[in-house]
Amino acid sequence: MRKIALSIMLLLMAAMIWASPSVKIKDIAKIKGIRSNQLMGYGIIVGLNGTGDKSDIGILSTINMLKKYGVDADTKSLKPKNVAAVMVTAILPPFANEGERIDVLASSIGDASNLQGGVLLQTPLLGADGKVYAVAEGAVSIGGMNSGAATRGQQNHLTVAKLPNGAIIERNVKMDYIKDGKIDLLLDTSDFTTASRIQKAINSHFGLEIAKAINPGLINVKIPISMNDESASFVSSILQLRVNPDEEAKIVINERTGTIVMGDQVTVSKVAIVHGDLKVTVSVNNQQAEGSALNIKEGTTVQTLVDALNSVGATSKDIISILQAMKAQGALHAELEII
Repeated sequence: MRKIALSIMLLLMAAMIWASPSVKIKDIAKIKGIRSNQLMGYGIIVGLNGTGDKSDIGILSTINMLKKYGVDADTKSLKPKNVAAVMVTAILPPFANEGERIDVLASSIGDASNLQGGVLLQTPLLGADGKVYAVAEGAVSIGGMNSGAATRGQQNHLTVAKLPNGAIIERNVKMDYIKDGKIDLLLDTSDFTTASRIQKAINSHFGLEIAKAINPGLINVKIPISMNDESASFVSSILQLRVNPDEEAKIVINERTGTIVMGDQVTVSKVAIVHGDLKVTVSVNNQQAEGSALNIKEGTTVQTLVDALNSVGATSKDIISILQAMKAQGALHAELEII
């Protein structure tokens, strides 16, 4: 009786774990209209110790910059190898405020050999609309370590430099994520079942029919009248709700490295396979077989099959070939993706 009671308790615990929500909505969906923006600008890094551009691109850019300050200079009065022309890029996060700082990357576009120790001069960073959203300036760093006696190989990239907090935000980007009193949830992976579960979770939580799955990748949610002035709190409460997303039966294979990634929901049907000296039979029972022959019960998971193949010494290449053959025969109930 004690063993039976323990077994029942374990089954109940397993059922509770399986039935419980597994992820927050914020982990599988995003709010339409809330996004980052890419920024880019053309800049000059100065102060390099002879590792700058050997070509004229850096020095000509410097001369043009000096003209803006009323300084007339020519190529003979400047040392070109101390200057490097770079493209400066950054990501402007959503809801970023004026005066906040963001990280910046500076990448050489000339023939500079090393940006270490240089200083990026003031560089406006533009958005896709041509407006300036941030301004970058400051000392650059390539990080890592150079190759030497104590290291093998180079540990950094000498022509790409970082400026942590190197740009100051000068302009906000308005995020219009509420339209006509509604918000839209965009699923990272479109799925009818997951969209339906999100709809039910939201409606159940608020006790109102405010969510509607428009399609497998879009759920429209109406903000209740009582929360019109608390839109941020409303959005937060939605994103914190937990659901159990439906998982696609899929196996991903990297033939180059021999890596196989699969979910435990992938199953196999009756099939018989001969691969070299290895024999695999998937049938209605799982009677023990001798030698390298394997008899797997129908409906078992691919994980069980792979474990069994590993136990008799099958290599990754053998397993990949067997899975591909099973998929071609129709006995493998999953999408097979080879990368």
